[in-house]
Amino acid sequence: MARFRWIIQWQDSGGIFNGKIQVENSMGRFRWKIQWQDSGGIFNGKIQVENSMGRFRWKIQWQDSGGKFNGKIQVENSMARYRYKIQWQDSGGKFNCKIQVENSMARFRWNIQCEDSGGKFNSKIQVENSTSRF
Repeated sequence: MARFRWIIQWQDSGGIFNGKIQVENSMGRFRWKIQWQDSGGIFNGKIQVENSMGRFRWKIQWQDSGGKFNGKIQVENSMARYRYKIQWQDSGGKFNCKIQVENSMARFRWNIQCEDSGGKFNSKIQVENSTSRF
């Protein structure tokens, strides 16, 4: 009834490139997604945008050859809340990092976490500021 879906898929010669674009719109929700993969699965990417009633979400995920690098960027904005998150990992999981920023009504939170190869370095930085707290 109140649903709309639009999908495009393509592939070039020899399956070197595969792509998918999807747009979905139902009652109070809108979703937009792009997925792609190049030759031999060297690069995989996913972009997703979602907007429903009082919420907005934006997500990017990617991976390069052999899974050496994984990245995720997520932005979420709902009624009185805003969240921004970045995560990535390099080859063999040698480095993991997460950056998160969250801002809701009278609260602000900022968080960074990192770890290098073999867990040699672990770090966490957190800043929180709410009404009368810092």
